Amino acid sequence: MAKKKRESIPNDIAARSLFISDRTCCVCRMSGKPVQIHHVDEDPSNNLIKNLAILCFDCHRDTQIRGGFDRKLDADQVLLYRDDWHQIVTQRRANYYDKGSLIHQEHSFEIEVATSVAEWTSPIMRTVS
Repeated sequence: MAKKKRESIPNDIAARSLFISDRTCCVCRMSGKPVQIHHVDEDPSNNLIKNLAILCFDCHRDTQIRGGFDRKLDADQVLLYRDDWHQIVTQRRANYYDKGSLIHQEHSFEIEVATSVAEWTSPIMRTVS
């Protein structure tokens, strides 16, 4: 079998792939581990984002297992893990931003209340009312 030609993954595609996976292996999901970008279809020239998955070195090695009693981490499994992980990361980010905006709203309310109290207790407002 002829070796497939490896092309560098364009920086913007690599960055997007790493970002949507939170730079975390989609199989073991252990953050902080060094990761690699895996070509799901095993064609190193196919750099479409839908063909890429982020795997740690250990899980990436499991995609290379052939035969024997070990069951290889095949393309179908990698896609399931990847898609599930992308949903989790997306949901985490949505929750984070929702909480962030909620905190912002709470602080806005506190500022509004503080401003109202200050207005009511200021000497100028007492003479006007």
